[in-house]
Amino acid sequence: MDMEKDRQEALTSLKRRDERMQRLVLALGDIGPLRPNEGFETLVVAIISQQISDKVKDVIKNRLEKRFGAFRKENYRNLSKKVLRDQGLSEKKAASILLLANSDIDFDGLKDEEMEEVERTLLSFKGVGPWTVRMFQIFAMAEEDILPLDDHGVKTALMRLYDKKEEELSPFKTRFSPHGSLAARYLWRLHDLDEEQIETLKKGP
Repeated sequence: MDMEKDRQEALTSLKRRDERMQRLVLALGDIGPLRPNEGFETLVVAIISQQISDKVKDVIKNRLEKRFGAFRKENYRNLSKKVLRDQGLSEKKAASILLLANSDIDFDGLKDEEMEEVERTLLSFKGVGPWTVRMFQIFAMAEEDILPLDDHGVKTALMRLYDKKEEELSPFKTRFSPHGSLAARYLWRLHDLDEEQIETLKKGP
């Protein structure tokens, strides 16, 4: 399988969906392949990210890495909630991370399971909801067709780029299929552009 050829074909296909997406892809350029992260790391970062800004997420993530090293189960298994809370995590997030770290689940092995089994297993952990599962599917499993409309970044990007209301976004899942994950990665990057650039994407040069 020629993965680079498949990736370029996916980019070409996504650009054909509509002019605004085409202009967004061209404006941002090739953002590179999606390289699957380790399962436990993906879940921890997703839990950290819940309901906070990217800036705050990065601060907490960096603190944890500096204090405990790589995001591996063995580095978190014997920690206390207080130690994690001292790094800026809430009580609930600290508890969720410890549940994952002390579980018997091989989160990398989980990537080879059917999607339904992945969802069932992950949702059994308190603090892991549908959004976190979707982040796992994108960033750990490298699933190609996940457009997380419940993600704040994706949702607001679609609303800004297409002048839509939140209740009007569901058709985009079909529009960008089977490249929903690639579309999501570009939509997350929309927030790197200023208002003038976004207006150009909407109206054209």
